[in-house]
Amino acid sequence: MNSRILLFALLSLAGCTADKASENSAERLGLQETTYGRQLIEDSAAKANNILGFRDTHRFVGSWQLTSPSESKTEFVPVYLISPESVSAVYSIMVPNNCGCVFIQPKALEAWIARYSTSVPHMLSVTPSDIVAFMLLHELGHVEHSDPGEFEAAKEPNSLNLDETEQKTREEQADNFALDLLTAASTDMDSLDGWLEAQSMQLALANLSWNLSAIRLLDNFGASVLCSRAVFQDAGYSHPNFELRMLYANDRLTKSPESHQLFASFEACRAKPQPLNLLEVPSEP
Repeated sequence: MNSRILLFALLSLAGCTADKASENSAERLGLQETTYGRQLIEDSAAKANNILGFRDTHRFVGSWQLTSPSESKTEFVPVYLISPESVSAVYSIMVPNNCGCVFIQPKALEAWIARYSTSVPHMLSVTPSDIVAFMLLHELGHVEHSDPGEFEAAKEPNSLNLDETEQKTREEQADNFALDLLTAASTDMDSLDGWLEAQSMQLALANLSWNLSAIRLLDNFGASVLCSRAVFQDAGYSHPNFELRMLYANDRLTKSPESHQLFASFEACRAKPQPLNLLEVPSEP
């Protein structure tokens, strides 16, 4: 196993102590921080905090912005930017167990966003800070539910599955937590900043959903027509299929006939039986 993946797996088990607000969680776990990507995270945190405007329980803050030892992690959720030398690119964003903080590998996150916003011609515009803000709200769901959010990379072709697992349920609950916050902010005209951010983030998620479908059809046209497991099932046991999650999010937020049809069509392909000897290697998430 890659040593950096093993390190992150171990820190997810070890977790961080929630009662030591002044402690640098990344440093304590032997992870090197980076200054790269601070502006993106500051912009994203500001957007997420505007969505949280009607709540007084949590606020995101960059670890480099924590100045007072008295600041409690029950109110502030520190975001640590982790150097690529410390962790695998697989772990672009996660919440270690019992930490009350978020770890982000900014270069990996930027590459991920670029893949789904610029990798093929004529993709719809996606503002990176809108997507990262939604990710932060998702990770806040893990913080509030006191469960870790981490990615298990698919290693074998037979990892393609439709199994219901505890890890997948956690991810679905965190998705719904973030979507509930967006929905509430989009109807709260008393908080104009939150309302405006909610409209912008909803558009970004809708565009991301369209881009995912476009990539699938262009890169895997035959697989899409045949409802191939490689693109419709889950690649691993920790997260549901990412395109399905975005189609669901778009449908929940827009509630249009078109969004519902796209989501229903994807689910229908997932349920289509596949030959037992069909071994397909999933594309990289």
